[in-house]
Amino acid sequence: NGHVEVVQMMLAREDISCCGENIRNKSPLLVTTPLHHAAKNGHTTVVALLLARADIRPNMRDHRGYTPLSRAAKNGHVGVVALLLARADTRADRRDHRRRSPLSHAAQNGHEGVVALLLHREDINPNRSDNNYRTPLDHAARNGYMDVVEMMLAREDIKRGFESIRDLSPHFIAALFTVYACWVRLVQRGSRAR
Repeated sequence: NGHVEVVQMMLAREDISCCGENIRNKSPLLVTTPLHHAAKNGHTTVVALLLARADIRPNMRDHRGYTPLSRAAKNGHVGVVALLLARADTRADRRDHRRRSPLSHAAQNGHEGVVALLLHREDINPNRSDNNYRTPLDHAARNGYMDVVEMMLAREDIKRGFESIRDLSPHFIAALFTVYACWVRLVQRGSRAR
C-alpha cells in the first residue's frame, strides 16, 4: 500500500527476498514482485527504494508476462516510469505474453505523459505489433486518444498504414469505432484506407 516505513523495515531484513528468487527457485511460474506491485500502484517512493538495491531485477515478468514498466505504463504512472527508465538495465520495449509493449499499454489507455517518455527513447520500436497485429498507434486511434495519436504521428518513423489482424489500417480502425477526430487527423497525415 505504499507504506515506506514498512518497506524500509522489510528491506533491512536478510531473510526476506524482495526479488522473487526464493519463490522462483521453488516454482517455474513467473512471480509478481514487490516492484511489480509498487509500479502498478504508482508508489514512486517505494519504487525508488527498491531500485536502489543492486539485487532488484526490473525486467522480471509476472504471471501475465508484464514487467514493472508495463504495469506502470498501463496505469499511467509517469513518475514510476521515469524511475524505471532511468535505470540502465531496464528493457523499455520488453513485451508481455500478448506481445504488447509498455508503449502499447500506455497508448491504449491514453496516458500521454508515459507515451511521451517512451517515444523519446531510442530503444523503443513504436511500430511493434501485438498478437492481434495492432500497433500502439492502432490502440490509441481505436480508443480515440487524439493527443496520443498526434504525439505518435509527430514521429517520422511511425508507419501510418500498418495493418491489423483483419487488414485494417489505423485509419479504418478509427472510423470503425466512430472516432471521427482521429480518423480526420490520420487522413490529414497520410494514412491510407484499405
